[in-house]
Amino acid sequence: MLGNLFEVLADRYKEHAYALPAKSYSKKNRNKTPEFDIFSPALVAHLYLSIENINIVRRGMISLYGQAYFIFPESREFCYLNVCDEYHMIAGQKEILMESLGADFFSTWKSAIAISGFGSSSEMDIIRAARSYGYI
Repeated sequence: MLGNLFEVLADRYKEHAYALPAKSYSKKNRNKTPEFDIFSPALVAHLYLSIENINIVRRGMISLYGQAYFIFPESREFCYLNVCDEYHMIAGQKEILMESLGADFFSTWKSAIAISGFGSSSEMDIIRAARSYGYI
C-alpha cells in the first residue's frame, strides 16, 4: 500500500522533492539523510516530536497498520505520515493522496475530522517542532 502511494508521489511531485534532516543531523548535511535516499521525492521533512506532542496529535489521524498513521490536516495541502513516532511530511495535494487510497479512506478521514473538531493540533505540533529545530 505504501509502495503504491510513494510511486504516485514520485510521478506527480518530482519538482517538490527536498528533505529536512532529523534533529541529529547538521544543517550542512540536510540533503544526505538516509531517509531522503529511501523515500525521495515523497519525503519532504522528517521530524521527531516530543512525547507530549505525540500524545496531543489526534485530529485527522488515520491508522494504516501497527504504529503507522496518516495525518491529513484540514487547513494545509500537505499530509503527514507517522511511523513509530517519527513524522514524515509528504508533499502533495491531500485529495490526490486520498483518491489513490480509495473512497473508503476519504470518508474515514472526514469522520475522524468530524469527531475531533475543526482545525488541526497535529499541524501546529509539527510546525512548532520544525521551528524548534531551526528549519523554518
